[in-house]
Amino acid sequence: CDRVHVSSGFFRSTEFGERGYWAYRFYHGPLGRRPNFAEFVPDMRRLSVSSAEEEAARAAFIADFMQRAEFTAIYGGLTNAGSAAQFIATLEQRAGVTLPATNTTLPGQPPQFGRQELINKMASGEFTAAQTLRAFIEQKVVFDAFFFRAFVAMQYFGYLRRDPEDAGYNDWVDVLTNGRGAIPPGDFRHLIFGFVW
Repeated sequence: CDRVHVSSGFFRSTEFGERGYWAYRFYHGPLGRRPNFAEFVPDMRRLSVSSAEEEAARAAFIADFMQRAEFTAIYGGLTNAGSAAQFIATLEQRAGVTLPATNTTLPGQPPQFGRQELINKMASGEFTAAQTLRAFIEQKVVFDAFFFRAFVAMQYFGYLRRDPEDAGYNDWVDVLTNGRGAIPPGDFRHLIFGFVW
């Protein structure tokens, strides 16, 4: 039982969520897919820095991410101010989310923006495409959309040190999202127990 509790604490920690899940959302959001183990581990390594270095590491990660062939194949030509609305629409389409019309930033959250507000910030030049992409990734609707999927992927990455097989991954995501039998939705303990044992 102690191993399950300690493991749960690690995977649900603020630090892991703010770094690991932050990087994860760049894949499942703009690219519409989960990262694989081989690409996620170097990303985590790049972001595992001191708090004083964190902002520079994040900016460098985003700049590099936006230069990747997979990203430019989808968003090439959409990263200028004149394409702000199309950039946001493509981000939403790939992520399968719709930004809310208005948004309120709660304590502890990154700045939250309504859909048109974020478009306007990029269109006016107040935000670069990189800043817009980061703001999109940090919106609560995006955070909520991929949390269970990321949590399951992290179990495979952390415990098994490999990519998930689709059948097992999809089954665990379904159990965590919808519950099963006596297992309620969001039962992290059941999931972690399954991986530990």
